[in-house]
Amino acid sequence: IERNWLFETFEMLKLSSLPTSDKLRILEVLSNGEQFDTFTAAKFPTVKRYGGEGAESMLVFCDSLFSNAAQCDIDDIVVGIAHRGRNNLLTVLLDCPPALLFRKMKGLSGNSIAIPPFQ
Repeated sequence: IERNWLFETFEMLKLSSLPTSDKLRILEVLSNGEQFDTFTAAKFPTVKRYGGEGAESMLVFCDSLFSNAAQCDIDDIVVGIAHRGRNNLLTVLLDCPPALLFRKMKGLSGNSIAIPPFQ
């Protein structure tokens, strides 16, 4: 029963069309994630970067989840993420300063970086 529901729901979604504003937001999130990955790969070629390769859809999903949660007056979300796409999620969606991640990639302390409150 659940499998049939999932199949039917997915097939219906394929027939629907996204508004242009949603498509532009998806493009923005994916582009920002790709730019971050490209930069860190060039700047830190020997450091494990936890890039988003293979996890691009996770960024779009999380962006949608965070947006819908805000519209539903949900105050807190706990994100437990392994490694794939972690840095993209932190910088692109959660406004973590890239300088903090870069310091940690260099093996330095991140304590001297002021992290702004999440809005």
